[in-house]
Amino acid sequence: MKSKNAFTLVECIAALGLFALVAVVLGQTCFNCLNAVHSLEKDAYNDALFDYLRTKVLAEDDLSSLQTGIDVYGPDGKTLTIVGDAVATKIVDLFRLDVSCEEVGYADVFYLVRPSWYDKLTRESVQRDEILDDRKDEVEDARRRSAWQ
Repeated sequence: MKSKNAFTLVECIAALGLFALVAVVLGQTCFNCLNAVHSLEKDAYNDALFDYLRTKVLAEDDLSSLQTGIDVYGPDGKTLTIVGDAVATKIVDLFRLDVSCEEVGYADVFYLVRPSWYDKLTRESVQRDEILDDRKDEVEDARRRSAWQ
C-alpha cells in the first residue's frame, strides 16, 4: 500500500480559518495604531473653535457687518474678528462667501443663499434682475428648441 502525503479537507479548512483569524487580529491592531496616531494629530480645541466661528458666520445675515468684521468672544475670553467678503454666483441668490479670522488662522468658504445681499454688493456688475432675466431667456430657448425637435 502506498501512503499518500497530503492534507485532508478538514486540515485545509482549519488552516484557512486560522489564517483568517490572524489576519483580522493584525488588521484591527494596525487600525487601532493608526487611529491613535490620528487622534494625537487632531487639535480638539481648534476644531471646537472653528465650529464655533462657522456657527457665528452662518448666523450673520448682514453682509456689511461681515465685510467690516464681526467680533466674537472666544472660549478663552479674547475677542476674535471674523471678516468675510461675498461674490455673487451665476445662480440666483447664491453667493460665495470667503471668511477668515487671522487671530487663530481660520479661513473657510461658504456658498449661501441670501437674496438680500444683492443691494449690498453695488460693485457687482451682475445684479439679481439680470440673472433672473438670463435664466428666463435660457428656459424660453430650451422650450423653443424642444418644440421644434
